[in-house]
Amino acid sequence: MNAPSSFAAAGNAWDRTRKLLFKPFDIGRWFTIGFSAWLAMIGSGGNFPDISKFFEKKEKLSLDEFFTVFQTPWVIGLIVGFMTVAILLGILFCWLRSRGDFMFVHHLYQPNSAIKDCWQRSKQHAQSLFQWRIVFFLITCSLFIAQAYLVWEQLIQPYIQADNTWSSALNKPLFIHIIVFVIWAIAVNVMIVFLKDFVVPIMYWRNCSASTGWTTVLALCNEHPFSVIGYLLAMILFGFIGGLAIILIVICTCCTALIPLILPYISAVVLLPYYLFFRAYPIYFLSQWRPDLVPAPAEEAVAVVVDIAVPQGSTFNV
Repeated sequence: MNAPSSFAAAGNAWDRTRKLLFKPFDIGRWFTIGFSAWLAMIGSGGNFPDISKFFEKKEKLSLDEFFTVFQTPWVIGLIVGFMTVAILLGILFCWLRSRGDFMFVHHLYQPNSAIKDCWQRSKQHAQSLFQWRIVFFLITCSLFIAQAYLVWEQLIQPYIQADNTWSSALNKPLFIHIIVFVIWAIAVNVMIVFLKDFVVPIMYWRNCSASTGWTTVLALCNEHPFSVIGYLLAMILFGFIGGLAIILIVICTCCTALIPLILPYISAVVLLPYYLFFRAYPIYFLSQWRPDLVPAPAEEAVAVVVDIAVPQGSTFNV
């Protein structure tokens, strides 16, 4: 069995993107698939207003004054309220994103499917994906808090006790914490990439849970570790090229292209070729490794109109 090729998968993904979006060009299809792409990314990042100036003061606060401000009841209430709303929105966005991930995959195989059909089909597996993400988030936060506590104990507290004087004895724990944090951050981001790129398509086709999907992905990494590393490096390269192309378009249009790019949902429609390529790329990579596990999208599916009633509790088999 040949090792999967990142560049062959990228070529197939680009061909699929061109055929779905430009041969022929269908504005209705763009908005339909764009909705799935938008849901698949909601809450995972974006343009947020810079509120740092809201907290700027002409005179800097001392450390004691800083803590005094945060001990006032109204500030505590404001912080608790803000964190509560942020947590609730984070949970909502995570749930919507889990539905959107499967909707986006389904549209790659059946581009003419209605949004309602995709939404119904995503219910069962999106729940498993949502639960896995919540558990992963809690574990990640626990590890972060644990390291933050060690940083306080081993670095910040000794520094304060020494009258804000840095000593050579702190260099070693500082170096260790930097290395641990870098390794931890890389591992977390790789797991996030593998979850969306590999686990979701496997769940879609195998009708399995997120944990079972991870078992299959780990088998891929064990079989072809260098191909998987090449996949990640190629993704960084393609992301850089795609980002550069977007920047050039913005510059060539005298920044007028920024207007649709900052609008929710509209930005997903405008950048749909970019998002669709990166959705197709891992699927074609997987189809080289195990076509029986995750098949490549059939070309004839582009012209097929899916208009069927999906009974409740149906699975993802297409």
